[in-house]
Amino acid sequence: MPVETRYFNHTSEIPLCFELSQNARALYLTRLELVQSLNVTGSFIDGTIGECGIRVWLSNGVEVTPGSPVAVVTRDVVGESGMQSATWNCPEKELPPGPPPYPQYILVSIYMRVRTPGFEENPWQFKRCFSTDYVGPNPISGKLDAATWTVYYWTWLEDTGWGFLRMWFRYDTAINNSRIENFSWTPVPPAVALKRLLVGVGL
Repeated sequence: MPVETRYFNHTSEIPLCFELSQNARALYLTRLELVQSLNVTGSFIDGTIGECGIRVWLSNGVEVTPGSPVAVVTRDVVGESGMQSATWNCPEKELPPGPPPYPQYILVSIYMRVRTPGFEENPWQFKRCFSTDYVGPNPISGKLDAATWTVYYWTWLEDTGWGFLRMWFRYDTAINNSRIENFSWTPVPPAVALKRLLVGVGL
């Protein structure tokens, strides 16, 4: 049962295999990997109080989260920056098999929104999507284990000087060390993996 730390990573982009939902479209996915790269990348959203959270999907488009962001953090002090964290209880979920060479993977999307006390809240906005490897050195298979994820976000509430504030989410270096800890999964037993492979190639 691997228990991992997965880093929000921008080492490479991979084609999006399907459209997640009407509000979560992207041409490319970035990686959710076991190591960091040396890039500094970020997303931002304008407003007064910023919030950041995640939604999680299986490779067949089934959402694991309840239809709205979880592990949400809030930034409301102008000029404040740094790491924030929140937890989410990931349920046990079987990972759906798929055709080789893209058998199984997990998608984690960053969502952000702003709100102003006393006014109607703005809707969540999709900002970026990350995928575990479905090719390469660190693919996952089998099932997600029931585990409490701790999600770390590097955020910054910036005063732009133009009459509004800007909430940043950054990742991908030792300083902007955004990540998910206690990412836990159980591999497919070897006999089951072999059977799936033989069925996938028509044997």
